[in-house]
Amino acid sequence: MFSSKPLDEKAKKKVAGYARVSTDKDEQFTSYSAQKEYYTRFIKAHEDWEFVDLYADEGISGTHTKNRDGFNHMMEDALSGKIDLILTKSVSRFARNTVDSLTAIRKLKDHGVEVFFEKENLWTLDSKVELLLSIMSSLAQEESRSISENVKWGWRRAFEDGKVSLAYSNFLGYDKGPDGKLQINPEQAKIVRWIYDQFLEGRSINSIYLELKITGPKKPYGNGIWSFNNIRSILMNEKYTGNAYLQKTFKTDLLAKRQKNNGEVLKYFVRGSHEAIVSQEEFDIVQEELKRRGAKLSGKTVCKSVFSDRVICGDCGSSFGPKLWHASDKYRTTVWQCNNKFNKNKSKCTTPHLSEEELKVIVLKAVNHITSSRVTVEEDLTYVRDHVLDTAGLEKRLKEAIEKLDEINILINSMVGGSPLKDGDRIDRLLERHEAAEKRVSAINAELDDMKVRKIKITRFIADLAVLDPLYQEFSDNLVRGLVDNITVYSKSRIVVTFKSGYEFTTDCY
Repeated sequence: MFSSKPLDEKAKKKVAGYARVSTDKDEQFTSYSAQKEYYTRFIKAHEDWEFVDLYADEGISGTHTKNRDGFNHMMEDALSGKIDLILTKSVSRFARNTVDSLTAIRKLKDHGVEVFFEKENLWTLDSKVELLLSIMSSLAQEESRSISENVKWGWRRAFEDGKVSLAYSNFLGYDKGPDGKLQINPEQAKIVRWIYDQFLEGRSINSIYLELKITGPKKPYGNGIWSFNNIRSILMNEKYTGNAYLQKTFKTDLLAKRQKNNGEVLKYFVRGSHEAIVSQEEFDIVQEELKRRGAKLSGKTVCKSVFSDRVICGDCGSSFGPKLWHASDKYRTTVWQCNNKFNKNKSKCTTPHLSEEELKVIVLKAVNHITSSRVTVEEDLTYVRDHVLDTAGLEKRLKEAIEKLDEINILINSMVGGSPLKDGDRIDRLLERHEAAEKRVSAINAELDDMKVRKIKITRFIADLAVLDPLYQEFSDNLVRGLVDNITVYSKSRIVVTFKSGYEFTTDCY
C-alpha cells in the first residue's frame, strides 16, 4: 500500500500554548482570553507546526504547580509524546517557584520537549539556558515573595484599622456596599436565618444540608450545590453577628500552605463592623450546641429519627438506640433500648426498652402538660431567669478575682524589675498563686457564660410557649426539635422529659 505523501516531507512539530492569569480582576481575565486567542492564532500561522491545544489556568497562583489543572494536564500530554514544543509568555507565567519551574523544564527536556519563553526569547533545549533560567526563576520567586509581603503588610494595617474585607462572591448573606462595607443581601439573609432557626429547633446539620440540596434554593455562588461544610461554616461564622475576627488563618511564607492561627500571629477583633443577620445570643447558643453534639457533626451519618441521641438511660447515662425486632416476620418492629444493655464490659442496665409509639405518647403528654399549665410554667421560668440565674453576685466575684490576679501580676512585675518581694514570698509560691488566680477567673467566666446561655434559652422557650396550641392530638417531629432537650428513662412508670428551658416533667409511657 502506497501513501500519497511526498517521501521527503518532514513531520510537523506538535505545538501547544500555555497561559496563566494569577488574579481575579476583570481586566486580567480579559488578558487571559487575549492570550488564548493569540497563541492559537500564532501556532496555526506556522505551516510546519501542528496545533495541539491551548492549556490554561485562570485565577490560580503561580507559586505552586500542584493545583494548576491546566499545567498538570499539559505536562501529562507532553511526557506521553503528544507535544514537541510549548509556547508561553514568560518565565513568571510558567511558574514562580524555582524548584517547580526547573523540575518541569528538566522533565520535558529529558523527553525531548522544548519550552519557548517569548518575553525572554529563551529556548530550553539550548545547553546554555538552564543556568540563566535558574537565576530568572529565582528572581521571579523573590518578586512574588516581595509582593506577598507587601500585600500581607497592607492587610495587617487594614486589620489594625478595623477594616473588614472578604470574598463577597462566596459569602452568603452579604454584598459589597457602595461604601465598600458589608451590606445585607435580603434574600440570602433569609436563608442564613432559616439555617440558624432549623439548627436551634434541633435539626442536624446533615438534615438541613439535605433539605437545601434537594428542595431548597440553589446556593448563590460556586457550582450552586450545597454541601455539609457550607452549613457548618455558616453556623460557625461570627461575622453573621455583625462582629469580625480578622487573620484567623495565615501563611508562614510564600510557599507554605495557609494554616489556622492558634496564636502564632496577632488576631484582630472588630466589634459592630457591619449589620448583623443573627443576634449574638442566637450565635452563642448555636456554638454551645455545636460543642454539645461534638463528634456527631462529622456529616458521615444521618440521624433517621428525631429521638436519636435524645433518649437517655437513667442507669448508666448512655443513649438509647433503635433495635429491629422480628426482622423477618409479621411482628417486625423497632424498639429503643440502652446501647449498653448487653455490653459485657459494663454493668447490665435495668432500664426497659420502649417502642417508638410509646416515645411519641410520652412527648405528647409532656407538651400538653406545659400548654395546659402555660401560665404557671411561664411564671416559674421567669422567676428562675430573673432570680435564680441573676448574675450580679457572680459578676461581683469575677471583679474581685480579676483584681486579685492584677495584684499578683504587679508583684511579678516588681520582682522582674529587681524589687524585693514582700512578706517573704518566693517565686515558686508567687507563680502558684498566679496559676490559681487565673483558674478562678476562668472558672467564674465559664459559670457566667453558662448562666447567660441558660437565660437566653429560657427567654426563647417562653416566646415559643406563647404560640403553642392548647392541645396536641398528633405527634410531630417539630415538637421534639423545637422544645425537647432529652428524655431520661428510669422505668416505664418514671420517665423525665427535660425541655430546652431546663423545665422538667415526669410521666409514664402508659
